[in-house]
Formats: sequence, C-alpha cells, structure tokens
Amino acid sequence: MTVSYDANYAHQYDNRPVKEMSELRWDFIQSGLGLGRGSRILDVGYGNGAFLKRAEAAGMAIFGIDLHTEDFGIPVVDFDTDLVFDLICFFDSLEHFPDFAPILGLKASCAVVSIPDTPNFILHDPGSWRHFKPGEHLHYFSHRSLDMFMANWGLPVKLLEGHPEDGIRGMLKVHSDAYDNIYTAIYTSAMPGALSR
Repeated sequence: MTVSYDANYAHQYDNRPVKEMSELRWDFIQSGLGLGRGSRILDVGYGNGAFLKRAEAAGMAIFGIDLHTEDFGIPVVDFDTDLVFDLICFFDSLEHFPDFAPILGLKASCAVVSIPDTPNFILHDPGSWRHFKPGEHLHYFSHRSLDMFMANWGLPVKLLEGHPEDGIRGMLKVHSDAYDNIYTAIYTSAMPGALSR
C-alpha cells in the first residue's frame, strides 16, 4: 500500500495542536541555534505550513517543499533550488522518502529532524509499534544511522538532541511499557562557534 500526499493528507493536521507544536519546535531550535532575523528556513514536507508561519512571525525568510499542491500561503521551492538555507527542517518527513538524492542536493548549514524513535523490539514485534507503516514509512532510522545520513550530507555535528515533542504527542505505550516516541536532533556543518555570522 502506498500513501497519497495530497491536500487531504496536509489537512490532517488542521485538528491537531499545530500552534503548540510549532512553538515547541521553534523553542527547541532556537535553544540550539539562536537563528537571527532574516535567516532562511526551508521546511521539507511542511504540511499546512504552521511551523513556517511561526518562523515567519519571528522574522525568518521561509520556504517550503511538499508533494501536495494546496495553497497554504507558503513560498514554494523545488529540490533543484540554488538557495542556501540556514536551516532545513524535516518534521515527520524524512522517513517517507523513497530516494534521498533530491535531499542531498539541497544546501544548508543546519538541519533539524524529527523521526519516530525506533524501539528495541522492532525486529521481533514490529506490529505492536504504531509507527510501523509499510508503504508510508519507508525508512526506520536509529540514532546512529541518522547521524551517518546527516554526516554523508555534510552536517556531521549533532548540536542538540532529545524528545521534546513527546510532551505533546505522548510517549509510546506498548503493553505495560512506555518508550520514547519522537526523536528530534539538530545537525550542523561546523562547531557552534563557527556558525556566527
């Protein structure tokens, strides 16, 4: 089964706490990066644009890439853009890509990624994990494999990591156990002192 990323898919977020999630994501990013006004932010798989609108309210220059053609008021670019971004965001999107080549062509000094945090029982009991979605989630990253992917892209320094979204989305409950749910990490091309403008 494959999933269609159309306007209906994008609108699934309309009844979720997108304002609170956008604020949480923005605070996490700024705690690690402290982006200045005018920084260029690209959100890959921006959905209904809630996070980008939060970034725009903070004075950022915003851009989006998504498969749907719905107009959410987001300036859209293609993967072949020549723009260089201060930050590229992958909130719940990286695991959906059948081919990473378009991503590796994008240019950025930093990236933030949120992915389902793959639990240790995935190999012997994948069906009990709510993020096991064949045909929709095409990749299941470990922290290490995500680090390797980002290093291959030219962002080898992990600046910040954690599970901030679990505060809203909740932990993963399987039987009587609780697990970390959504893993978020910020990667950069250089050590923090080298990021200042």
